[in-house]
Formats: sequence, C-alpha cells, structure tokens
Amino acid sequence: MTMDYIEHELASPRIFNNHLYPKHMPEGATDKVKVVCVSRNPKDIAVSMYHFNKVSPEMGYDGEWSDFLPLFLEGKGIYNSWWEYTLQWWNAEKKNPNILWLTYEDMQEDCLQQIKRVDQFLGTGRTLDFMETVNKRCSFQSMTKSLQAKHTRFFRKGEVGDWKNWFTVAQNEEFDTFHKQKMKNSDFTVRFEL
Repeated sequence: MTMDYIEHELASPRIFNNHLYPKHMPEGATDKVKVVCVSRNPKDIAVSMYHFNKVSPEMGYDGEWSDFLPLFLEGKGIYNSWWEYTLQWWNAEKKNPNILWLTYEDMQEDCLQQIKRVDQFLGTGRTLDFMETVNKRCSFQSMTKSLQAKHTRFFRKGEVGDWKNWFTVAQNEEFDTFHKQKMKNSDFTVRFEL
C-alpha cells in the first residue's frame, strides 16, 4: 500500500492497525501521519503468543511451552523478533514527533490517562465523558464480552505478569540474560509487572 493510495483512495480520517517495522512503512508515512505504537513486555508476549499459536491451527504449532520459548527468543514467531521490532520503533519515536509510544502495562494501570494522551497527541479534542466511555469499552472484560462469540481465541487473560505462571526459574534467568544483552545499547525500559 502506497502513501498515494492511502491519501487519494481512502476516506479521512483513516485508521490502520499493523505490525509493520518502520522500514516497511510507506516512504514518508511517519512524516505525514500520526502513529501510535503500543508495546507489551516480552515475557507476557511470549506466553500470549504461545497460547495464540496453540489455538490457531493455521499457525501450525503443536509443541509445548518449553519448546516455544527458545523459538520466541530467536525471533521465529509470526512477528519475528520482539527486540528488533520494538527497538526500531523506539528509535524512530525518539526522532519523530508524529509517533506516540504507549505500553500495555501503563494502559492496564491507568487506561483513562493513556486515552487522554492519545486524544492530545491526535488533537481530537474529545470530551472527558467521551474518553470515560472509551475507557469502559476498552477494558479487557468489556472487550471479551462484546467480541466473545466471534474472536474467543484472541482473548485469554489480559493480565500483566501472567508470565510468572509459565516461566520456570531457569527460563526466567535465561530470558533476563537474553533481554539484557539485546537491550544493552538502548534506554528503552520494560515493566514486567505492575
């Protein structure tokens, strides 16, 4: 999809959800559009991806958690390496005022505050009542209830820190060592629990 197609063929305002790396975005996209990046801690992502793969026959994964975690660390999942993806967007965000960074953990802790940040970033000028309605509808419970019939496999727990129920002590130590190495040249911080 090119910027020309987006600008001339799709009605404004436009919202796109994707997992593209910055380098795969249409050239000049982040100079012309606003981008909201949402990140989640990689331990919870690994557990979430494991369960998503288990309930999605098209993913073709039928192994155990202990076999999946090394694949995740190697970036062999459907979205490749969490570290490569996250650091590319993080580095792009630091240089570009058109990119806003949010974390799942911050949204779980105070979703309304994050909604206010998005409103300010996009300049939409929504009322507090509107943002409070969005906050209620964006709760994990509300989303699972309204989408349950069609998308059950996409929602499991939505908790921050559920990784502690899956990682062994040895897996956690291996992960922390790997994570520290990957993040050694970055100021990006990760919240693994609330």
